[in-house]
Amino acid sequence: MDYLTILILSIIIFGITSFLSMFGKGGGEFFVPILLAFSVPFNEAATASLLILVFSGFSMTYVYNRNRMINWSLAAFLILISSIMSFLGGFYAHLIPVLYLKILFATILLISAFFIAKPVSEKNQNFELKNKRSWFYWKNSFEGKNYYLNLGVIPIVGIIAFIAGSVGISGGGVIVPLLIIVGGLPLKVAFATNAVLVFSNSLFGFLGHNLAGEFNLTLDVPLAIAGFSGGQIGSRFAKKVQTKHLRITFVFILVFAAIWMLFNALT
Repeated sequence: MDYLTILILSIIIFGITSFLSMFGKGGGEFFVPILLAFSVPFNEAATASLLILVFSGFSMTYVYNRNRMINWSLAAFLILISSIMSFLGGFYAHLIPVLYLKILFATILLISAFFIAKPVSEKNQNFELKNKRSWFYWKNSFEGKNYYLNLGVIPIVGIIAFIAGSVGISGGGVIVPLLIIVGGLPLKVAFATNAVLVFSNSLFGFLGHNLAGEFNLTLDVPLAIAGFSGGQIGSRFAKKVQTKHLRITFVFILVFAAIWMLFNALT
C-alpha cells in the first residue's frame, strides 16, 4: 500500500476516533469495513483495527481514569474474562473461513444498531440481599452509590469478546447494553468500564492475531497513532456530550456498514 493511501486512512481513523471516544466507544465497527474498502485482506484489516483500538482504548482509559470515572475493581474482573476470550478469538481467527467472519461481523453491527436504536435504561436494583438469588449478584460501590452486577452476564460477555477478537473489534456496541440491561450497571459506570475493555480486549485480540502472523507494520503503526490522537481529543468531551442527539445517525451508519459487509461477503 502506498504512503498517500496510508495518510488518507490515518486521517479517516483520526476523525472516527475523535468522534466516537466521546461516548467511550472504540470504533472497530467502522475500521474493518473502511480497510476492506481499501482492499486490505480481512484478517489483516482485523489486526490493524485491533491495534488502532489498543491505542485509542488506552487513550480513553487514561482520560476517564484522570476524571475518576472508572470502577477499577469491576473493570479488572471483566478484563480477566473478556481478554482471555478475545485473545483466543484473535489467535484462531485464521482457522475460520473469511465468509463466516464477515457474516459474524455484520451480525454484531446489526445487534449494536438495535441496542443503539432502542435506548437502554438503568435497572432498579433495590432488592433485599436476603433474596435467595442474591448470591448471583456481586455488590459494588462507586461514587457513594451501591449497585449489583448480575453475574449471569459474564458468560455472554466472554462469547462476544471471542467473536469480537476474531473479527477485529472490541465488542463494546453489544457489551455495554448487556452490562446495563442484563448486568444491571449504571449508565456512566458501564460506559467508563467499556473504555477499559476497548483497550484490554483489543490488546489481547491483537496479540492473538499477531501470533498468527497477520501484523503489517507499515500500515498498522500510522493508523494506531491516529487512533491514539483521536482518542485523546474526543474523550476529553465525554462529560459534556449528549448521546441522544446522535443515536439515529449511529443506527443508519451501522446498518449501512452491515449491509455492505454482507454484500461484500456474498459477492
